[in-house]
Amino acid sequence: MKKAIYSGSFDPIHNGHIEVINRGLSLFDEVVVVIGDNSSKKGFLTIDEKKDLINKIFESQPKVKIVSFDGLIVDLCHEMEIGFMIRGLRSTVDFQTEYVMTEANKGINPDVETVFFISSSAFQICSSSLVREIYKFRADYKPYVPEDVVKFLDKKQLQEGIL
Repeated sequence: MKKAIYSGSFDPIHNGHIEVINRGLSLFDEVVVVIGDNSSKKGFLTIDEKKDLINKIFESQPKVKIVSFDGLIVDLCHEMEIGFMIRGLRSTVDFQTEYVMTEANKGINPDVETVFFISSSAFQICSSSLVREIYKFRADYKPYVPEDVVKFLDKKQLQEGIL
């Protein structure tokens, strides 16, 4: 069984993330979505909110597993006996960052291979920080996220008294 890890903050998950996961599913028997848990950063969404959203989006896809992790992803690959990581590339800037990470990861765990997916043009500007910024100023973030995220964020705005 070929498995791959796809890690990120997913704060919130957006359509570009979903594209990478779906493309990963076309190559691998299972994609483990790893939500990075960086205790030194205050996230927009909690780990549980992120897990719930990703579970809801992929509830009909048994080949997607969701975990959170605080540490080096290559260590998790070793622990879970997973030999592949998948990453999305939107631009040459992403490539430079991901290239450095891939080389560092190879130095730590040479058994892990990184597979890159170049984003479709529709998702090349999509990022969690863009979604958060648009959301903050109450502009239309809906083209960038799936319906489940829209419903969650609309509810969040109501609870916070923003709408």
